[in-house]
Amino acid sequence: METTDYIATLPPEQQKALSICGIYKAEQLTRIAVANLMKDYRQACSYFPEEMAALSERRLQSIYEDVVGTEVPEITPDVQPSTPNIDELDANNKKITRQCPTLVLSSRARSRSSVRKSATVNMGALHDKSHCIRCTRPLRVYVSALFTILFYLDLVAWVIVPLLFLMGILGGVNPYHVIYGLTALALPYFLLGCKGSCTVCNMNIFRLRKFPRNKYAHHLPLLGYNLTTALHIIFFFWFRCPSCGTPQTLLRRSSRR
Repeated sequence: METTDYIATLPPEQQKALSICGIYKAEQLTRIAVANLMKDYRQACSYFPEEMAALSERRLQSIYEDVVGTEVPEITPDVQPSTPNIDELDANNKKITRQCPTLVLSSRARSRSSVRKSATVNMGALHDKSHCIRCTRPLRVYVSALFTILFYLDLVAWVIVPLLFLMGILGGVNPYHVIYGLTALALPYFLLGCKGSCTVCNMNIFRLRKFPRNKYAHHLPLLGYNLTTALHIIFFFWFRCPSCGTPQTLLRRSSRR
């Protein structure tokens, strides 16, 4: 004789609510956990509130108890079972404090960093006067420095002399003679002043055009690179190339080594 299913004995409204949760037979309740059943019930209530109004959570728990035969503790929607974090507990249930991993350099990496630091220090020392090499064209470089200074003085004269004419100080001087004289002062730079070059890179030391300057090149804020290098050559007889930065002396004797 066939037995009537428990779900079929419920009112049609409750059967419809259970069907929305996917429960059609009592056998299905024995294969599902009560927590999952309540989760499906709450989700169905959010989508079908009118159809699920006939079935409350307490009634659903009583149906589950009647079918399964065990008493189910009441589960509220605000309280959820919490599970401890296994990664933060040891065997004695004591909390483990994790530390961030520290970066440890290998011996090869430490040696490379030390070599880089020493290389930076050595590069600064190599541009000192004690590491000067002998300039192969000292007379040409010294004469180029003199003509470079004369050229910049001539540029200043082109500004000062017209002001003197406007103030009447040079009223008795022929202006054409002044123009010829200022032009003649600039010619030695273009004829011989541009001949001074570096012994290592062969770059023109007093070049007017822009080119990449070495960080160890002689420079003063108001005088610039060319005039500062020329003054350094005239008074100290050694210089650093503005292009490659190699220190070079004009008076040091060549070594046999």
